[in-house]
Amino acid sequence: MSIGKYKAFCTAVELKSISKAANVLNYTQSGASRMISSLEDEIGVPLLVRNRVGLELTPCGEKFYELARKACAIDAEIQSLSASFLGLKEGKIRIGTFSVPGTLWIPQMARTFSEKYPGIEFEIYNERCKTLINWLTSGRIDMSFTAFPVEEKLECITLRNDPMIAVLPETHPLCRQSQIPISAFESEKYILTYRDAATSVFRSANITPNIAYTIMDVNTALSMVANGFGITLIPEMVLRTQSIPGLVVKPLDRPYTRSFGIALPSLSKATPAVKAFVAHAQQWINDNF
Repeated sequence: MSIGKYKAFCTAVELKSISKAANVLNYTQSGASRMISSLEDEIGVPLLVRNRVGLELTPCGEKFYELARKACAIDAEIQSLSASFLGLKEGKIRIGTFSVPGTLWIPQMARTFSEKYPGIEFEIYNERCKTLINWLTSGRIDMSFTAFPVEEKLECITLRNDPMIAVLPETHPLCRQSQIPISAFESEKYILTYRDAATSVFRSANITPNIAYTIMDVNTALSMVANGFGITLIPEMVLRTQSIPGLVVKPLDRPYTRSFGIALPSLSKATPAVKAFVAHAQQWINDNF
């Protein structure tokens, strides 16, 4: 048995999809399927049940998953220990990120970091914040860019407090105002996206928004806004990843922010490579924002 098979199996379980696991691990879907099938052959019993809603663990699979996850965590510790011996000459940093930092920050951060430390390799995983936090606690990744707060006991380093902004279709009457009152979301048709951030704002303002549509994909939500279906509320940084015509951006009448940054189990116990990259990320943000 190989640790690669364990990783493929555990990732498929956590994402409830072999195709998603293959994408995260940079395998083909058929390759990931073969690895998991080979693992089941070696164990001698089925570990997964494939159905319409995704993957489910068999009773034997549940027991094996706990051991396989521990094996992956031990492998990660061994890799980290090896990296600490080598200092910053060689090593690997496993970084989790959601879409916005993955588009706006990490490519530039990684490029400038690699100019200083060419021997350090990156593994970058793009997923939802909740999944990334689970991977941090299980040892699947070393650090993650995420939105705060997080529920688990992790060390959190804030990099940016991003203002929440109103986005309207360019023909909307509120476009004539310099600021959008937060109370407008009680009467205007509101397209809910970035649920956690928006919910926090409305809770703070003690208002109930008039939700007309709930759309998880921000690109689709903004397209709906541009076509006059309603208005929305998003972190300002998100808009930098979009280029949809027909939108007008306005500040709110009261400041609300969403914090973004790095989460990791412990900075003091991290490898030299991770410590160096965290410091580099902080400096890069200071220089560019």
